[in-house]
Amino acid sequence: MTRFATLLAIIALIGFGMFSSILLITYPPPWPDEALFAEPAMNLLRHGHLGTTLMEGYLPKIATKTYWMPPLYFLYLTIPFSLFGPTLIVMRLASVGVALVLMGLVWHLGRRLTLRHGGWIALALLATTPLFLRGALVGRMDLLALTLMLAAVVLTLRRQQSPWSNFFAGTCSGLAVMAHPFGIVAPLTLGLIGLFRALRFRCEHQFQYFLYGGLLVLLGYALYVFPHFDAFLAQMGGQFARKAARVPLQNVNNGLATIKHGFDIARWSNIAFFSLGSLGLIVGAFRSPAWRILLAMQCTSLLLYLWSQEMWYPVYLLPVAALGWGAWVERLPRLGFLATVILMGIHIHQLGERSCQALDTPSALAYAAWSERISEALPPQSRVVVASIPDPTLHLLRRDDLTVRHFSPVPVDAAQYAGELRKADYIVLGRKRIAPEVERFADRHGEIVALIGDEAPGAPLVRIYRMARR
Repeated sequence: MTRFATLLAIIALIGFGMFSSILLITYPPPWPDEALFAEPAMNLLRHGHLGTTLMEGYLPKIATKTYWMPPLYFLYLTIPFSLFGPTLIVMRLASVGVALVLMGLVWHLGRRLTLRHGGWIALALLATTPLFLRGALVGRMDLLALTLMLAAVVLTLRRQQSPWSNFFAGTCSGLAVMAHPFGIVAPLTLGLIGLFRALRFRCEHQFQYFLYGGLLVLLGYALYVFPHFDAFLAQMGGQFARKAARVPLQNVNNGLATIKHGFDIARWSNIAFFSLGSLGLIVGAFRSPAWRILLAMQCTSLLLYLWSQEMWYPVYLLPVAALGWGAWVERLPRLGFLATVILMGIHIHQLGERSCQALDTPSALAYAAWSERISEALPPQSRVVVASIPDPTLHLLRRDDLTVRHFSPVPVDAAQYAGELRKADYIVLGRKRIAPEVERFADRHGEIVALIGDEAPGAPLVRIYRMARR
C-alpha cells in the first residue's frame, strides 16, 4: 500500500508541474491584486521604500509606506525580482516555489502524525486539487502565510521538544502574521493551546520560548509601523472595513455567492474532499493531541474565512483537509485508496479541460501582446486608471511616461476618490465590472476610443475611455 501511495504522489507531482507550466498565466487570469502586491517590491528595489503609487491619493502615505498588507511577501518578492526582473511570470513562479515547500511540509507532517501512507496520500491529493493549483499560481501572499503556519505546527509537534524548537515555532507564527493577516490563526491557536498546556502540566518554559519567538517578530513589525501609526490605522482599517461590510444580513446573499465561488462548491468532488477530510480530522482528534491542534487550527481558519468571505481563502483549509483525508484512508485503506484515485482522476480531468483551453493559444505571448496593444493606445504623459480582469497594469508600469493608478479595492472617502478619478486622462475597463464607481464615472465623463481584445464571450477585452477635458 505504501508503494502505491508513493506512486500516486509521484504522479501527482508530475501533474502539478505539467499543469503549472500550461496554466501559469491563465488560471487564474492576471489579477488586479498582483500589480498591487508587486509594486512595493519593485519600489523597494528601485527607490528604497515599500510604496504603492498605484493607490496614491486613495490612502494616506501609501506612495512611500505600504501598510494595508504586512511587508513579508513584498520582501520575499524582491529576491526573484532582483534576479529575473519584475514580471508576472516571475511573480507566479515565486508562488509555485512556495507551494512546493508547502507540499513538502504536508508530507512531513503526515509522517510526524504516524501516517504510514496517509502522508503520501495527502500530498497526492493536495497537488492535484484545482483550488490549490489556483492558489499556487496567483501572485498573492496566501501560500507564504500558510507555509509559515504549517512550519510552526511542525516545530510544535517535534518529538524532542527544546527551547529552540518552541522559539522558532513562535517565530514562524509571527512571520505568518507578517505575510498575511490570516496568519493570525497560527499564534492564536498554538498560543492558546500552549498556554493551556503550560497551566495544566506546569511546563511554562515551553510556552515562554514560543512567546519570545513570536514577540520578537511582531516587535520588528511594530517598529516598522510605529513612525506612521496613523497611516497604518487608515490603510489596515480599510481592509477590515471591506470585510466587515460583508457581514450584515443584507449582504448574506453576496457572501454565499462569494463562498460558492471560492470553494467551487458546484463540483461535488470539492464537497467530498472537505467533508471526508474534516471527518478524518475529527476521528484523529480522539486519538492524538497532535490531531486536536490541527482540528483547532482548521476550525479557526474556517471561521475566519466565513467572516471575511474572500474568494482566495479556501486555500488555507486545503492542507489540513488533505491530512484529514489521509487519516481516514489509513484506517480504511482499500476503500480509501479507491476514493483517492477517483477524486484525483476527477481533479486531473478538470485541470486537463482547462489546459486544453489554454493550449489553443500561447497564453503568455497572447497576454503580453494584448497588454502591449493597450500600452500603444495610451499617449505619452497620460494619467491612466485601470480596472480590468485580466489586468495589464504590470505591463503598463514598464513605461516611465505614464502615470498609472489602480481602482481602490478597499473603501476610501468617496469625494477623495472622485477627485482622483477626475485627474485621469484615460480609464481602462475590462469586460467584468469589478469597480462600479469607476464604471459609472467613465460612462458619465468619458467616451470609448478603443476596444482591445476579442469580443467573443470569455476572451480578454478592454474598453479604453478618453475622459473629457476639465
